[in-house]
Parts: sequence; C-alpha cells; structure tokens
Amino acid sequence: MAQIVLVDGDRSTLVTLSRLLESDGHRVLSFVDGDVALRDISNPLNALLVMNTDMPGTSGLDLLRRLRQANNLPVILLSDARSDTEEAYGLHLGADDYIRKPGAPRVVLERVRAVLRRVRQSATGPVLTSRMMRGPLMMNRDGHEVRWNGCEVALTATEFNVLWTLADRPGTVLERARILDAAYGTDLGVTDRCIDSQIKRLRVKLRKADPEFDNIETLYGLGYRFIQQQPTQVVA
Repeated sequence: MAQIVLVDGDRSTLVTLSRLLESDGHRVLSFVDGDVALRDISNPLNALLVMNTDMPGTSGLDLLRRLRQANNLPVILLSDARSDTEEAYGLHLGADDYIRKPGAPRVVLERVRAVLRRVRQSATGPVLTSRMMRGPLMMNRDGHEVRWNGCEVALTATEFNVLWTLADRPGTVLERARILDAAYGTDLGVTDRCIDSQIKRLRVKLRKADPEFDNIETLYGLGYRFIQQQPTQVVA
C-alpha cells in the first residue's frame, strides 16, 4: 500500500482513478487545483504523484518544475495533449512517466504499479551489493544516496536506477533497450526517449556537483557508457 496524490481538474477522472487505486490497496489524496495540492505534496508519507499537465491555476508542468527544485517524489504526468514536445519536456523536467489521455484506467494502474516497483527496487536493490564506488561516484541503495566527490546529488528513483545500471558496467557500451530493461523492468510503454531524458537530467545534476563532469558518454547509434577514471571498489 502507498499514499498517492492525484491532481486533475477533471473531477470524473479523479473519481475513477481514486476508486481504482483504492481498490488496489492504496490511500489516495485528490485535488482539482495544483496550487492547493502543492501544500500537501511535500508530505514524506506520499509515495507517488499523478497529475494532469492542464489544470486550473498552476499547470502540471509548472508544478513539476517547482517540485523538482527540492523534492524527488516520483511523478506520473497525465495529458490530454497530443504533443511529442510536451511529453519530451515533461520527461526533461523529471517526470517518471507520461500517459496520454484518454488512457484506459487499468493501464494507468499498471503504470502506477511499475513506478512504485522502481521506487522499491531503488531502496532495496535486486543485487547483492548495496553500495558502489566508481572513482568520485558513491552510490548507496539502502539510503538512496548519491555523492560525487563527496557532494550529495539528489536523484529520483528512476534516475538512480539508470545511473546504477551504467556505473555497474563501467567502460561497457549499453544499448538503450538494455538500460530500459535494467532500470524500468517490465514497464510497458516506456520508450528510448525516457532514457535520453533521464541521461540529460543526470548530467545536469552531476554537473552541479562538478562542472567538469563528463563521465556518461553518448555513442550515437549504439547507446551510453559510463567512463571510470579511477579504480573501482564495491562494498557488499
């Protein structure tokens, strides 16, 4: 069971999704206004935010931008738009998933389950090691902690999984499909664009800790590679 925040100006959508998520065992907080929801989103009990991009008051994209300044709460965006540009922008801002409406309620439920699985995987890890060192990079699954040269880097659960997947195989070129499988699992509907957006956000966040960061290399037509500049140490 998780506490999920729903934000959508369409009350019928709120009722439908609330009932579906509650029947799946979750506690649901519903809001029709983004400005009102913003006061409750930072509650540490919240596990996931699902919101429409088009709402009265603060739009979903503006709300996501403000949220990401200080909060890594997982976010699924819902949208009535048929715009690849909006989808790419939402993922760029840090959304964990993007669903175009009208989406079948069961599909939304499976996407919610998939994101929550990724959050749990980030916290517990499917591998034997919980702590990884790659030169200046330190990652700790148990505490969802990432540091670069000792400077803390705040990542979402999805960003954490993508970085772990890359850093776990330093020097190895990983195809986007392989990163998708490792970081997203069996999440249906996730595309290569999600990986590209997560990589961009990782670079931005890591360059705040180190303006010279250039350890994630793009090999066009092939995939991505984590470049390790110092010896590796993995602690079980």
